[in-house]
Parts: sequence; structure tokens; C-alpha cells
Amino acid sequence: MILLIGGEGSMGKRYQTILRHIGINYRAFDTKTSVESLEDFYKGTVFDGIILASPTDTHFNYLLSLAHLNLPIMCEKPISKSKSELDMIRDLFKHSKNGEQSFNLTMTMQYKVLDDPNSVGDSHYNYFRTGNDGLRWDCLQIIALARGNVSIGNTSPIWDCILNGKRLSIADMDRAYVEFVKGWLKSPGDDVEKLVEYHEKVMSGH
Repeated sequence: MILLIGGEGSMGKRYQTILRHIGINYRAFDTKTSVESLEDFYKGTVFDGIILASPTDTHFNYLLSLAHLNLPIMCEKPISKSKSELDMIRDLFKHSKNGEQSFNLTMTMQYKVLDDPNSVGDSHYNYFRTGNDGLRWDCLQIIALARGNVSIGNTSPIWDCILNGKRLSIADMDRAYVEFVKGWLKSPGDDVEKLVEYHEKVMSGH
């Protein structure tokens, strides 16, 4: 059973559809629709993991409040746009590797599924629609995974994306989300230092 937080947002609905598609039971919590607190919502239910798909500015507080559950957490990107919050998250999840806590943090990175380590070339993204976090944060994964030059824009009416010289499609992306969730369910947990490094790369403008 998966606890899905932010279930009524666009990403939450995507995850609901993916979990149904792969036959995984879940309970979806959203402050917009629930009359219960999150603690009351999950009390008495045994969960195997948590997917955090709420708005970015809620991630930090949710991570702090959920830590005691000792469950694998998959968090939508970006985890946080605050350097101080990222440092605290890094410290928190470092403790898990020292045996003080047993939960793991993973950031959604479906682009990893599509990245061919042997592919060489520049990376590019252009689409007119951006999310609430802004274009660079929308492109966090591309910026993080790029092994060459990166160009991003929001002027194209057609979704246009190249990762390390490999052109991607929306269908590729939809399949990658499904495969990423499957992979997380089998093997949760990321290198938290690497996750912070990805965010710092976006913050630095590189």
C-alpha cells in the first residue's frame, strides 16, 4: 500500500493512474479534499512507501513530519528550492545511512530511464508551458543529467526535448514515468548528496 500525498493535483492524478495501471494499492491524501489531518489519515494503515506529489513549497515540512514513519519516500522534483532546506534534508537522510533511521529518499527522475549513457550530444528543451516552479526547475533533470551544452526555452507550441543528443517524445516520457515508479517500488533510495548536487546545479545557473 502506497500513501500518495497531493493526490488531487496534476502530478498526483498521474501517480494514481500509474499505480492503478501496475496494480499497486494506494490511499491518496490531499488537503484540498480531506477533512482529516494527514496523521489521522494514515493512522491504522500499514504503508510500504510514500509518494510526495504536493506543491514544492510543502515538500520540506512533509519530509520532516513523515520521517518517523521510516518508509521509503519518492518526492516530486524539485525537492526544495531553498539551499538551507536542502542542507537540512541532506543531514536528515545522511542519518538514515548511519542506521539511525531506515527510510530512504528518492526524487522523481524519469529522464534517467531514457538516458543512454553512451549517447553523446547536447541537451535541449523548449515548450511554451511551464509549471509553478519556473522553467529551470522544470528542467532540473535535463540540467542535472546533461553531459554537454544545455539550452532551454518556453517558446515552442510543440514539446521539443533532446537529452544528450537523443530526441525524446511525450510517449517516451509517459512510459518513463511508469518504469521509474516500478523501479522505485523494487529498489527505493538515492544518493542524497547527488540529489542536492542536482539542485545546486540549477541554482548556480549551470
